[in-house]
This record gives sequence, structure tokens and C-alpha cells, in this order.
Amino acid sequence: MSVARPPLVRQIYLPFLGLVLATLAVATFMATVSVRRAYLEQTRLALELAARSLAAARGGQPLSGHEAEIRSQVSRATRGVDMRITVIAPDGTVIADSDEDPRVMDNHAGRPEVREALARGVGRSTRFSRTVKREMFYVALAVRGDDGRPVGVVRTSIPLAHIEGRLRALYGTAIASAAAMALLAAAVAWMVSRRISSPLEHLDKSAQAVRLGGPAHFAVSPRASREIEQLGRSLEAMAAELDRRVRSIAAERDQREAVLASMVEGVLAVDSGRRLVTVNQAAAALLGCSVDDAVGLPLEQARRLPALQRFVERVFDSAEPLEEEIVTGEPVRRFLQAHGSPVRNAAGDLRLVVVVLNDVTDLRRLETVRREFVANVSHELKTPITSVKGFLDTLRDGAVDDPQSARRFVEIAARQAERLGMIIDDLLALSRLEEASERQTIERRPQPLRPVLEGAIEVCRHKADSKNIPITLDCPADLEAPLDPALAEQAVVNLIDNAVKYSGENSSVRVCAERCGDTVRIDVHDQGPGIDAAHLPRLF
Repeated sequence: MSVARPPLVRQIYLPFLGLVLATLAVATFMATVSVRRAYLEQTRLALELAARSLAAARGGQPLSGHEAEIRSQVSRATRGVDMRITVIAPDGTVIADSDEDPRVMDNHAGRPEVREALARGVGRSTRFSRTVKREMFYVALAVRGDDGRPVGVVRTSIPLAHIEGRLRALYGTAIASAAAMALLAAAVAWMVSRRISSPLEHLDKSAQAVRLGGPAHFAVSPRASREIEQLGRSLEAMAAELDRRVRSIAAERDQREAVLASMVEGVLAVDSGRRLVTVNQAAAALLGCSVDDAVGLPLEQARRLPALQRFVERVFDSAEPLEEEIVTGEPVRRFLQAHGSPVRNAAGDLRLVVVVLNDVTDLRRLETVRREFVANVSHELKTPITSVKGFLDTLRDGAVDDPQSARRFVEIAARQAERLGMIIDDLLALSRLEEASERQTIERRPQPLRPVLEGAIEVCRHKADSKNIPITLDCPADLEAPLDPALAEQAVVNLIDNAVKYSGENSSVRVCAERCGDTVRIDVHDQGPGIDAAHLPRLF
């Protein structure tokens, strides 16, 4: 079962967009972290600068005993500035504070930023202030006297909420910029994906059109990449070559089918699965079905030719060409000369068996007729010869001295000799007729038919009068037919002679001729026993 695959535009667009969005997300995160770090550092430096400014204003003087002056300086320093300044004595006592009354404030000696400032000169911390009840960012700076010892600590601070608020504003700007860049990247990714997939979709539609037999249009947009443009050229060249080959194969197939259809021999091919894969019209007629019905038919279903299945099996088993005569019994008895040849593929495996069926029924029937004809002629010749020889022997033995007997014997011998002459004349006429037919030299011209029939009747008139048999003719004077007068007359003479010969005395013979459509029909009617139906195929 095939798995549905996503379209190319999605395969390109989604990963590309995901990569861009991930890059933007990482970049935005790194930027916000850097901005936060930079802003906190900037705030620290500002707070430290304010603390240093106030410490510098004291000039290394002691802080104790100058509370009023220090408070005034703290008040001036924080005027209009969102910043808190606290001045702390070395023992932690709060001397001045810009937001609270130092007298009510706790000792700050334990504050982490104060301890760090007294120890290192500068201290920082971010913590919750119990005095102002909120998170604060502190920077503390130790104020040293002329002897280098700390005389106090100046601490500056700012509410952490103010820092976070400003950072949130910066974050919002960064996120909005990232979102705008993401939308721009999505649009660019879509355009790039479509620019890649659109030519490929066009090539796919063109390929589908070619598959359905349509024309090939693989030319892509000039904006397509060089590789896709080259692919279009290659596909167009391939389609042209494929079309040329298909046309060539179709022409060869049509030529092969025309040749097979024009063959009088039956030709069929059987694959290794014992199915008919190729059948011409002659073979289909022998199988008793149409060509379309025969193709794909299992050989075992060819019930009219059961011997064919056995013959094909022998060819498959022997893998050698075989020849055999097959006899069919339905609906008429026919003789087929079968020649089977195995066909192998390039690997040498037996792939097909091709059988050519040649109908030799007429040849076999002709051979039978010739045998019977020779036997009959031999009998017809032997009878008068035997009779003549017998009477001659009788005459030689002494009958010649009896004039009456000798005359009778001589007359009988003469009649038998005349009979021999008639048989020989018939054989010569038959020979001339066959020779003319084979050479196709029998000349047929439109001739009046009545004179031909009258001539035939005159030839037989004497024999008919001896039996008192009148011969009548019924033929229009203007009736014409394409014929050879001599051969036509001989054929009618034979028919009339037989009619007279086998009719009784005082009977009648009637010769009729009439036009039946495009043909002319000649009938000889007599009152004799007629010709046995078994002999009719030999005469007509």
C-alpha cells in the first residue's frame, strides 16, 4: 500500500519556515538575555556613578557629625531621578536616606551589599527590601577617608520593577520585530518554495498529459532555476524520443498485425502460462471465436482443437521445433499441418511457443480423389483392354475361321477400342482443362448461350433418338454469359449424355437456362435415377 506523501511545496516550505522561526526564536532569546544583561550593567554603572559622585562631593571627610549637610546633598542628588540613595556609617547606622526617615530605619551593617562594599569597595545585590517592601537592585560604594579607611557607605538603588518594566518594553519591541521578521521570512519562504515547486508541478502536469497521449509542453518559466530549466529540456527531449519510439513500435505492431491478418495460415503464440497471447484471424476461425476473445484465452479452453493443446505441451517439453498433423472433427473434419517453434528470451528461458497451422484439408481431399481417380481410370481401362485381349485370343485360337463369330468378335473389339478412345479423350480434355486453369488462360467472353446449348444437344441427338428420348431447350435468344464456348459445350454434352444414358426409353430430357442475378443457371432435367448425393461433391 502506497503512503501518501506531502507535496514538495510543503516539504520545502515547512522545514525552511521552521528553521527560520527557530533561528529567530534563538536569536530573540539571546538578544533578550544580552539586553537584560546589558541593561542591568548599565543600571549598575549609573547607580555606581551616582554613588561615586556623592562620595566625591564629601572629599574624604568623615560622614558622622554632618548629617544635615549629607541629607541635603542626598535630596539634591535624587531630585527628579527615580533612584534611592542611602548613606550608611561604617557601623551600619543609616545617616541619610532619600525616601525614608533614617531614625526609624534598621541598622544596615548586615546588608549584603554593605558588607561587600566595606570588604571590596563596591557591593551589589538584588533582594527584597524590608524598608520599602519591594524588590530592589542595590549598588553600594565604600567612602574612604584620607587615611584610606572606610568612613561610610553610599548606597544607590532602584526598584527592580522599574527595571523589569523597561526590559518588558524592550522585550516587546524585540518580539514584535521578531514577529515581523517571521512573517517576512514566511512570505519569502513561501515564494522560494513556490518558485521551486511551481516549475516541477508544471513538469508533472506535462508528464501526465504525455502519459494520456497529449502533446509535450515541458518549457518552464524563465524565472525557474537553471537545473529545473535543464530538466525541462531533458524531459522534452525524452518525450520526443519516446513518442518517436512509440510511433515506431505502433507502426511495427500494425504492420505485424496486417501481415498476420492477411495470412491464410493460422498463427498463434502461447506463453509459459499456457495462454494465447497472439492470434490471427485464420487461427481464431479455427478456434471458433473472434481475435479479441481468443487473446488471453487459456489454451485448455480451445475445445475445438484438443489436439493443439497436446501438441503445444510437447513443444514446451521438448524445447525443440516440432511438426505434426492435427485432425479436427467439429463442425467438419479438417486436416491441419502444425509447426511449433519455441521462443526464448535474452536469458535463454523458454518464453513462448509459436504455432503455425496450415489447412491441408483440400490437399488431403485432392490426394484421396487422385487415388480414387487413378483406381477408377485403371479399372475403366482394364475392362475394355481385357475384353479386346480376350476376343483376340479367341480369334487366334480358331474363331477367325468362323466368319460369323469373327465378325461379331471384331465388332465387340471395335466398340471396346472406341470406349478406350473416349476414355483417353476425356483424360486429355481434363488435362487440357487443368493446364489452362493453372495458367489462367481460359478466356471467358460474353457469348450468346443458346447456340452453345443447341450445339451440345446436336452432339447427343443421335444417341437420344436411338432411345426415343426427345431433348427440348428452354433458353432466351438474348441470354448471354461470360464463357469459353468449347468448354461450356463439352460440360453440357457430358450432362446431357449422362441424362440420356441413365434415362429409360420413351422418356424426355429438358435443358433450361435462365439469369439469376449476376449469374446464369443451366439445368438438365431427366427422368433417370439421378446422381447419388455422395458423388455430387466430385462433380460440382
